[in-house]
Amino acid sequence: MSQGPATTPAQVPPLPAAASADSHPAGSQAPAWLKSKQQKLSNKPETSPGIDLSGVAPPLNDQTWARRLLNYSLTSYGLSLLIHLAALFVLSFWFFSTNLPQGLQLFGGLANAPEDQLILDTALSTIDNTPAARIDMAPIDALTQSAVGFDPLDAAASAKEGTGDNPDGEGVAMPSVGVPSFAITKGSFSVWTEPKDPKPRQNYYIIVHIKLPPNQTVYPSSDLTGEVIGTDGYRLIIQRAIKEADTPARIKVKNNGVQLKIFVPGAERLLRDEIRVNSRVLKEKQTIEIEF
Repeated sequence: MSQGPATTPAQVPPLPAAASADSHPAGSQAPAWLKSKQQKLSNKPETSPGIDLSGVAPPLNDQTWARRLLNYSLTSYGLSLLIHLAALFVLSFWFFSTNLPQGLQLFGGLANAPEDQLILDTALSTIDNTPAARIDMAPIDALTQSAVGFDPLDAAASAKEGTGDNPDGEGVAMPSVGVPSFAITKGSFSVWTEPKDPKPRQNYYIIVHIKLPPNQTVYPSSDLTGEVIGTDGYRLIIQRAIKEADTPARIKVKNNGVQLKIFVPGAERLLRDEIRVNSRVLKEKQTIEIEF
């Protein structure tokens, strides 16, 4: 039996390079899906070769500066508040410690002091033109004058000239109830000053007494009008002066008459006042002069 030539088994060709994943390093020739997988598995950040960033501080942004400034502001406000509270506490303690005990000692000293050691200064200022020396009421002796105290010589010395609608001739000081003997009377009006003879630069009052009918019980203060004219050029509206003196709107009539006070500031020298009065109730107008 003849034998033919020997045959060799067929050889399997090797796998291509792309079929083996382990035979290719991760490089530029690796596929894209393999590169992404390798990057996920790697924990080390990619750094440029030759640069070490381990000792470099991270950059500061605007938000970090804002937080620092806010912390500085809060710290400043807190310190300021503490300093002011401490100062307030110290001042309060000093105030109460220096004032309250003195007040208590003062009252205790007055209560326990002997009578012979307690000295009170009761002297009042009597200088003219001061509130302590100002007189706001007519003198008592002037209001209590009556016909019994009438002095003809005093009346003759006080005679003054006057003109008016009333046919009476001259204004002569005549006594009546509530009117002093040195008053100047003209018709239903009697006028005098308080004090009687004011000195230069001394304030005084002009008192006007109005005699009313017996059946009248109330007199309106707005009825009396007129003015006071001084020889130095001073002019005073009577109704304005009455309002400034807080005179009641309705005055109760006593002894058939009422009295109104007019404040006049003192003059530099002695002068003469011309007093013009007018009453709508009495339908009478008078002009009276007073010379100092």
